Amino acid sequence: MKDHILIKLDSTTELLQYFTGSITTTQATKKYAATGIGSGLTAREKVVFAGFSNADSNGTKTLATVAANEVTVEEAIGTGESGVTATVNQEWQGEWKEVDQFSHLLSTINTSGNAYAYVDQSADRVNTDYTTTITVTAATAKADSIEVLLPYARLRVRTNAADQTTMRAYLFGRRLT
Repeated sequence: MKDHILIKLDSTTELLQYFTGSITTTQATKKYAATGIGSGLTAREKVVFAGFSNADSNGTKTLATVAANEVTVEEAIGTGESGVTATVNQEWQGEWKEVDQFSHLLSTINTSGNAYAYVDQSADRVNTDYTTTITVTAATAKADSIEVLLPYARLRVRTNAADQTTMRAYLFGRRLT
């Protein structure tokens, strides 16, 4: 008989934020402006913008500054757009962990609002080479077992159209002895 040994690799209980509204962008300053856009966010956090016609304004961005009714990002954004109905979903990203000593990764998540959990795998801790996406329905716990394919992995969690009032997400490695 083989024993299953679980090792906790990562976890988060961060309450992720969501925003939707009329957003104006300024390319030169990398600024997104809208009433209430920065509520609950702080610098260095990751957010995902969607809904802009210029693709460079969409995607995962790192917040450089957060002020009343505006956020600036570190990455370049597209040409200025005014009054675009867009969304901002906050994303928590864990650190890359060495996982080559495990046979499987086990993820569990329980959150008050809809969310996505991702288990990224990498050969080099820089590039994401394989991602398992886990769709989470509000107030429904979700667990997944993922085969280890590469030597490094990390957990990411992204809110999906709702602020989180509860959040528990975990990543474990399962070692067989």
